[in-house]
Amino acid sequence: MKKLNEISYYEVFLCLLVILIHVMSECISGYIRGTFLSAASFFVSRAATFVVPAFIMSSGIKLFRKHKDRRFDYLPFIKTRLTKIYLPFLFWVAAYYLYFVFRLRYFPFSIKDMASYLLLGNIASPFYFVIIIMQLYITFPLWLRLLKRIPPLPAILAATLVTVLSQYLLRDFTHSDKVFTSYLVYWITGGAIGLNYERFTASAKRLRVPLVALGACFTVLYIGMAYAEFMGLYGSFFTEVVKLLFSIFVSLMYLAIMPRGESAVIQKLAAVTYYVYLIHSLIIFEVNHDMTVLGITSISQRLVIRAAVVYTLSFALCLAWRKIKLLKKC
Repeated sequence: MKKLNEISYYEVFLCLLVILIHVMSECISGYIRGTFLSAASFFVSRAATFVVPAFIMSSGIKLFRKHKDRRFDYLPFIKTRLTKIYLPFLFWVAAYYLYFVFRLRYFPFSIKDMASYLLLGNIASPFYFVIIIMQLYITFPLWLRLLKRIPPLPAILAATLVTVLSQYLLRDFTHSDKVFTSYLVYWITGGAIGLNYERFTASAKRLRVPLVALGACFTVLYIGMAYAEFMGLYGSFFTEVVKLLFSIFVSLMYLAIMPRGESAVIQKLAAVTYYVYLIHSLIIFEVNHDMTVLGITSISQRLVIRAAVVYTLSFALCLAWRKIKLLKKC
């Protein structure tokens, strides 16, 4: 099966945005609310919040396309997902927990607490994605069968309704961000694209300008509504509906404009994006701790140092680990 170069570019781009959101999080709370720097930090961060829906969509595209015409065998499929996705997640949850206990001394060691973090993945903000995607992997045969029988548009519209209802009904549930039904539309959209990828690419090429226009419009609308909520001027569940549309159209917009040429560098970076996703927050915690110890208090200086160190170390460590792993196979 032909490798999708644009998906490699897309996932590297999304990974860079995930790191951007997290290296900027201190800016949103650190700058005085209502100032230019606070607003600018908020706008940039919120403009990138489509990344988890986009990662879910991207995962759906690859997986459904792969199983479009081949026989599906559930046990080997789920075994691969457990070894490649879930076991590294468990390892890094444990690593974060031990780091917080023995390095930062946030809390005393507790087997019960550690088990809770391993189950829920709430030791660090990016980990909820793994909980969601594992639920979607476990139920993958259902979605594959449905999408092979239902036309794409009705399936996406039905998934949109399920997603909105799930987000509304679970809005007061503590772990609502880890329930797969609240992200179903992104998975179904990705699956529909994956099963009809050639048609999608032809349509995306033809409709690139409208897609960019829709993406830009929903970005402005969502950021405006989110900032009004941030400033205490407005509050409504309708913002979540707009966020859903923003996430869909912006995800499609960026996918449509990704380069399609082959790049050895991008392929290598794409191969480690999941591991970068898992470790970058740990590096952020350590950099923040070290800057505090060194007496660096300027929010802007901390941002520059944090971004430089986290981007460099995250990719360098993961690329080195992959290189060692490949050498061991030789």
